Amino acid sequence: MKILVLAHKIPYPPTDGGTIATLNMITGISKAGASVDVLSMQTPKHNSGAGNIPVYLTESINWHSVFVDTKINPVKAIFNLLFSKLPYNAERFISKSFAEKLKKLLQSNNYDIVQLEGLYLTPYTNIIKEYSVAKISMRSHNIEHKIWERMAQKESNILKAFYKNILSKRVKKMEHETLSTFDCLVPISPVDANYFEKYYTGYLKVSTTGITDNKFNKNTGQYCNTLFYIGALDWEPNREGLIWFCNEVWPEIINTNPNTTLKIAGRNAPANFPADIANANIQFIGEIENADEYIDANGIMIVPLFSGSGIRIKILEAMARSKCIVTTTIGAEGLGLFHKKNIIIADDAKSMTKEILYLINNCDIVSEIGKEAYKFALMNYNNTNITNDLFEFYKNTLL
Repeated sequence: MKILVLAHKIPYPPTDGGTIATLNMITGISKAGASVDVLSMQTPKHNSGAGNIPVYLTESINWHSVFVDTKINPVKAIFNLLFSKLPYNAERFISKSFAEKLKKLLQSNNYDIVQLEGLYLTPYTNIIKEYSVAKISMRSHNIEHKIWERMAQKESNILKAFYKNILSKRVKKMEHETLSTFDCLVPISPVDANYFEKYYTGYLKVSTTGITDNKFNKNTGQYCNTLFYIGALDWEPNREGLIWFCNEVWPEIINTNPNTTLKIAGRNAPANFPADIANANIQFIGEIENADEYIDANGIMIVPLFSGSGIRIKILEAMARSKCIVTTTIGAEGLGLFHKKNIIIADDAKSMTKEILYLINNCDIVSEIGKEAYKFALMNYNNTNITNDLFEFYKNTLL
């Protein structure tokens, strides 16, 4: 089986949920027996080219990249708003040079399957159909329009809320109209699959994101007076949740437990972000070199998320390292977890404050929830099992 994977950002280094999800799938399905080529966009945010992929990933996988300038341009955004029906966040990924490279790969290879890593690759389905007889599989990392709907609902600025509502409607229209162009749809969570089943009549296979064996560690310590966060800070829902937590939850926690510390790590934070979260006992670390070491060295993980879709990869990675996690219903969405057994779920400041204060004063509970989280991740999110299953599905269904 020969597969071409298209990605709108190069999945190395794996520094955010999207790149981790893509890289783990690629490496797993390659080990399962597929011959894999990857064509990804090299963007200003993810500007490491295919030439920088380490040797251990190039021995069995062929990597190609094309630079695409996806930077937000205010003039183009306004022009898009007035004269286009496409969402601007999708239009930014339409590239002639990427299309040309895709044509060349399709003409010189007999692919069985072309897998799109997300909605923003769907403008290239016409090229795939013109130059190849390969089946098209769309791996949906989330229900994209739900992210924008939820952000619009939380937006206090009237103009920004208006624009986000327009984006959500355009993205929803794009999501629905492109469904007919796929031979197979692969959502990464059962929640997303339940939504798509109402509109999609083709082959549908839930294939979640897996955690690789080297990420599991059941012996990490529990430090109950140290809360921590890790995630991409160029993603608005992450910043939105953290600012809320630092202003609405954190003051009561340090008022009750003044020795408690909150550490925040993440890449590409806007210049004003440190000021937005400034408070006593909060340490803003920024980008870190080793996420595993950072997770192991800290205590209770917080994921205060109120907008989003799909699944949170950083939650899975922290579970695999035996961490107790406090999040919201949206943060835990699609993971199949159970409140107070393998995660803590709280959706407002009062309940989240109460849950965290209880954990700080009951370290044995923190340890027990961490152990249960590890067992759940090991049983349900092992990357080898997940990608082997997807490989067999492709072989038995699409070929």
